[in-house]
Parts: sequence; C-alpha cells; structure tokens
Amino acid sequence: MSAVKILRTAPFLTRYLSLAFITCLVYANALENPFHYDDFHSIVHNERLRSLSAVPQFFTDATAFSSEAENAMYRPLLLATFAANYAISQYQTWSYHVLSLVLHLACVGLVAAIGLRLLGQTLGAWWAALLFAIHPINTEPLNYISSRSEILSGLFFLLAFWVYLQAGQKGRVPWGWAMGAYALALFSKSIAIVLPAVVVVHAALFGSLYRRETKKLVAGLALIGAAYIVGVWQFLARATIDQPVRGYDEQIWTQVKALVFYVKMLLWPSGQSIDHQFLVSDSLFDPIAAPAFALLLSLLFVALRFRREHPILAFSYAWFLLVLAPSSVVPLNVLVNEHRMYIPGLGVYWILGYGLNLLCIRWDRYRSWLSVIALLIALVLCWVTVQRNAVWASSLTLWGSAAKGAPMMARPHVYWAEALEQAGRTGEAIRSYEHALRRDPSFTVLYQRLGAVYLDSGRNDRALQILTEGVSVDSTDGTLWSTLAEVLRAQGRWEESLSAYRRAAELLPEDGAVLNNLGNTYQVLNQPQKALRYHLMADQLTPSDAPTQVNLGNAYAMLGREREALQAFRRAVELEPAYGGGWLSLGGALERGNRIEEAIRAYEQAALADPNNRPFVQERVMLLREKRR
Repeated sequence: MSAVKILRTAPFLTRYLSLAFITCLVYANALENPFHYDDFHSIVHNERLRSLSAVPQFFTDATAFSSEAENAMYRPLLLATFAANYAISQYQTWSYHVLSLVLHLACVGLVAAIGLRLLGQTLGAWWAALLFAIHPINTEPLNYISSRSEILSGLFFLLAFWVYLQAGQKGRVPWGWAMGAYALALFSKSIAIVLPAVVVVHAALFGSLYRRETKKLVAGLALIGAAYIVGVWQFLARATIDQPVRGYDEQIWTQVKALVFYVKMLLWPSGQSIDHQFLVSDSLFDPIAAPAFALLLSLLFVALRFRREHPILAFSYAWFLLVLAPSSVVPLNVLVNEHRMYIPGLGVYWILGYGLNLLCIRWDRYRSWLSVIALLIALVLCWVTVQRNAVWASSLTLWGSAAKGAPMMARPHVYWAEALEQAGRTGEAIRSYEHALRRDPSFTVLYQRLGAVYLDSGRNDRALQILTEGVSVDSTDGTLWSTLAEVLRAQGRWEESLSAYRRAAELLPEDGAVLNNLGNTYQVLNQPQKALRYHLMADQLTPSDAPTQVNLGNAYAMLGREREALQAFRRAVELEPAYGGGWLSLGGALERGNRIEEAIRAYEQAALADPNNRPFVQERVMLLREKRR
C-alpha cells in the first residue's frame, strides 16, 4: 500500500503517534543538554523558582521572572512550569527538556488537527505537521530552555485557534475555551496578542467574518488582549516608547530583511546559529532591504490576487506576517532569533503542504514518487536536527559555532571567549575577546573581561593598558574601575588602586565586594578608621557573608578593638564553618588574647577546612604549645 493510501486510511491517532515517535527519536540526543545564556538569570539563579508555594506570586509580581530586576517580564505560567521542573530534578536539565518535548508533541497534535481543517484529509496536511515536528529551526526552543515560552504560548495559541475552527464546523460555539486558552497563551508570552487578528483574517478569507458568533469571539478575545496590554503596559512602554533599543526607522527596515531571512531558513536551514550575523538597516535604499521589501510586496500581491481560488495561500502568508508582528514591531536586543519561527513558521509549512497537494493532483500518476521525495526531505531535516541538537551540548560548541558563523559580530565571540575561559583555554579566550573588541570598541564590558583575563594570567601591563582604554571609553562603568583597581593593586601601586576603588564605590554603592576591597586597601595603607567605615557599609549589604565579617574583624583589630574583632571572627565561622580564613583569623584573635587552648582548636579547624593552611597551622600550634609549657 502506498504512503498516500496509508495516510488516507489510518486513523488520526495512529498517524499522530507515528509523528510523535519520530519526533522523540529526533530529540533523544537533546535531553541532557545544559542550561545556556538567559537560562542562568531566569532559572538557575532565580531563587523564587525553588518553591512551588511561590507560584501564585508569579501572577502578581513580574520581577519574579528573573534574578535581575531589570529583566522583569510577565510570564507567570512559564515560571510555574520551571518551578515544577525544579521540584522534580532541581538543576538536572533532563526534566526541563522532557517537559518542553511533551509540550512540543502537544503542539504537533494541534498542528495536525488544524492542518486537516485547512488542507483537508491530504498528504500535504500531514507533511506540514511533520515539518513542524522535526524542522531544525525548532531546535532552539526545544534545546534552549528559556525559549519554552514559545512552545507554551504556541500551544495555547493553537488550541484557541483550533477551538475556533471546530466551533465553526460543528455549529456550536464553546467560545469560553478559546478565550481561556488565549489568556493562558498570554500568561506564557506576549506574542500571542495577535490571535484576534488571525481569527479576523481567517474569517474574512473563508466567509465567516460577519457571523454573529464570530463577532462575539473576536470581541471577547479583543477584550482579553486589551486587559493584558493594560496590565503589562509599563513593560511595553519601556520597550516601545521610553527606552527602545533602536529607532523605528532601523527597526522596520531591519525586520523587513529579517522576514525574508526567516523564510530562507525555513526553506533551507543552513548556517543555523544562536546569534546570526545580521546587520541593522535604516532605509528602504539599503541594498538588501530594498529587494527584500519588493519580494514581500510581490508575495502579498500574489496572495491577494488568488485569495478566492486559493484562500489557504493568503491565510498562510497572513499567519506568517501576523504572528511575527510583535517581534518585528517591538525593538528587541537581538535582531533575529530562530526560536521566533516556532509558530509563525506554520504559515510556510502549510504553503508547502498545499503545494504538495496541488502537485499530487496535477501529477496523480506520480503521487507515490512525490510522497517518497517528501519523505526523503523529511529524513534530511531529521538528520540536520539531530546534528543541531549536538551543537547545544555545551557552551563551547554552541558559541564556537556562532562565532565562526558571525566573524563581524562581537557578542558571539564574547560568549565563546567566556566558554573558552571556563574550559581553561586562556590563550584562545584572549584571542576571542580581542577579536570582539576590534569588532566593537564601544562594548565596554569587553574591556573589563579582557583585562580580568590578562590579570589572571599574570600579564598585568597588558591588563592595565586595556582597562585604561576602557575607562576612557566609559568612565561611568564601576566594574571597569574595580578591575583596574585590582590590576594596580597587583602592581603594588596602592595609592592609585585606592583612587580607582573609590571611583568604583561611587558608581557601585550597593556592591559589597567593591566596598570590601576599598576597605582592605585602606587597611594596607594603615588607615583603619576609613577601612572600618567601608567594611561596615559592606556588612549592611551582605550581613551573611563570612569574608565580610573577617574584613570587619581585621579593621577592629587594627584599631585595638579586640572584643569586637573577636565577635566578627566568631560570626564568620558560624556563617561558614568550612571557611579556613575565618578560623585562622579567629585563632589569631584568641592568641592575642592569650586564650591558648581556644586558639589551638581554631587553628586546627583552619587546617581541616583548608589543607593549604596546614604548614602555617603546624608552626603556630607548635609555638603555642611551647608557650603553654
């Protein structure tokens, strides 16, 4: 029996399970892939995800989205799924990937069901669903855990649209289900806001726009969308009006290019990357933006011209443009992202499926051959997807691939350099940082990171040169001043180091580490009263930090306030019993107070906590025992 006949006669569940099985095989090598990029601030360092009791707070506090308040976003349902994953496997990523895959499989089922409504019981409908299931462009939302927002939002977006289609078919109208799914989609990511427009376009093309029930649904969806916009307006206003990352002339013409780029990636997914080499355009007269705009207009003309004969073509093209609209209109930091294609890409898959159907009709005698060709294309896509999953297996492979594919971009080289640095490949990290700095000399973070690597590798003169250039580019970056102070300290230039630390403390008054380093520098310069001032400020910021207590105790000791010094040292070892430096400082304070037995016990604890302390401890304990005799 031919593949076409099998698809026609097999029940929906059998065909769907076949798709699900293939999808699971394709993504089997992704289940152990690690956290990447934004995963760290939104998941790993986000303490609020560590308790399921915090889930209600996700719906009222947008800052729960991240450990960094400036990254606040309103995605409460997404956070709830992350909290569930943490409850299952903490920071073992397998459960995160399994849940994302399960959600993707649910989307595959809905895509198949919607495709059968749009394209009929045809080979093209199932081929479009297969493309969605295994296309390499979707490896980003399935491997990049933070991008689960695309899958989760897409699931409820598709569910709401499917309910709308089913309601029109069966003559009953469970609009509450559609509106509930729409709300859940918005609780996952704001891109779902365009659902009412998608429904209007479909209704207009397929003749149900003026039905009373359609109007009711669109009105209900519009009210939910308006309420959502009011609720998140502060974030939308910041991104679109108050602090957009680029002007709208640049945004519009850059995204015109991006639309064509996305189509290319869907049709020919070569050169995939987490950070594509993609440049900003600010005018229609840009040599790439102009032909891209002309192509989009031509496709729009064709869709409108044949909207009556082939309404599915017009709808699929509208789907692609409308679902992409939020990320195309709102200026975002990253110009193009593959995960943005997760739901918009369906427009292209449906056009390809419809095209396959037309070929099957025109060349009916070759239908079996057409199904074989479609299967071969799917097998190639499966192979590419498996290979792309492997790239996500580590930061080195992910960012190394991005850096090699984007030699003109600074950011992928920065992240690759960080991965190289963590892997101990310092020389390669330095070369990557230097390359990024040549590409973007205004990227001040690079000066700090490159200076720190040179400092750690003992190349203090080069570190000083880089950091001096950095503070001349941006004199308001406190981290640059702090790293410059460390370099000057390493060179024994204490007065200059003090000046740099003071500047860093002015710019970073809430940074306990900077305040501690400033206090320590005052200690070296024998100014204990000033040192105490900054250590007390650091203690107010980080009262549970053991090294801060040791620094505070040292300042008290320099001032002869031994009782307060002893209290600070005891506090340090209470906070962190395995902190050898705390036990050493406590032993010294006890020794100065002639409390020999207690001092010996403290020193012995210092040796147990840190074997590097053993030579010093053995010497001190021997002297103390002789003194005791």
